Amino acid sequence: MQLASRRQSGRGSGHPAPRSKSCDTAGVKEADVELGEWIRPQLTGQWGTVAAISPAGYLNYVRIFHPAASDPTDQLYSWSHVATVTHRTMHPQAQWQQIAGDSDSERWPHKSPVIGRLHHSLTRTVFAVLATKTTPPTEVYFGVWEGTGWAMHDDLTRPLDVGNELDQRIARLAQGPKLTHPGRSYVLLRGTPNDADAVGAYLGDTTISAHLAWPTDRAWCISTDVDYDSTILACDHDTAETILTHPDIEALPIPHTGRLDINADHINPPRSTTFPS
Repeated sequence: MQLASRRQSGRGSGHPAPRSKSCDTAGVKEADVELGEWIRPQLTGQWGTVAAISPAGYLNYVRIFHPAASDPTDQLYSWSHVATVTHRTMHPQAQWQQIAGDSDSERWPHKSPVIGRLHHSLTRTVFAVLATKTTPPTEVYFGVWEGTGWAMHDDLTRPLDVGNELDQRIARLAQGPKLTHPGRSYVLLRGTPNDADAVGAYLGDTTISAHLAWPTDRAWCISTDVDYDSTILACDHDTAETILTHPDIEALPIPHTGRLDINADHINPPRSTTFPS
């Protein structure tokens, strides 16, 4: 499957980007972090597993693969397309460094998937589906890792501009309470599914997306860890089927005990550890 062409930033998580107000953030608000405390007791797995980042208790878990891009057009490609090019096998625990191939003749020659965030077009597509899979009126909570670029801008060290609303917001969130998970702490925002793509803009950094998201009724829960090039959706069977069969989303079912770490792929040959002299 070849995904629709889109432009992507090229910035990774944790790297400051110019602050922007170009996206409508009117629907995004700050939320009480206590509203997310239900997740931590449900993170039952060791690091590197789905269960370490996605809460237990759901019937289905789906791994959504972040697309790869090509130069110079930044057209997006699915992992399955890349696996065909590199003669690898696509499967639920596939790892990009193995899917991308090894030898010069098989190596994927273009960009890798973005780590730690959903591409903007994929964010809009996924949340358009999820908006139909919860009880209205739908309010969604968005968790954003405190180590992402919005909290790392050099200008946080300068005196606060009391007349700048964005400065005030960034300082308030950076210094305020956090939703704490093992190895991760998040600020918590709220809005509607349509606001999912505006979360980064609300924080002055349009290159980022929410790392956690769930609706008020907890019908599903999205987890995009900052170290991974895929997103986990915990949900019911109907939601899973809709995501898995969507033509613009590459996804595969994965067990809650499934692995996401660099050693998870036991089907494709490992990348060579030798380097040219």
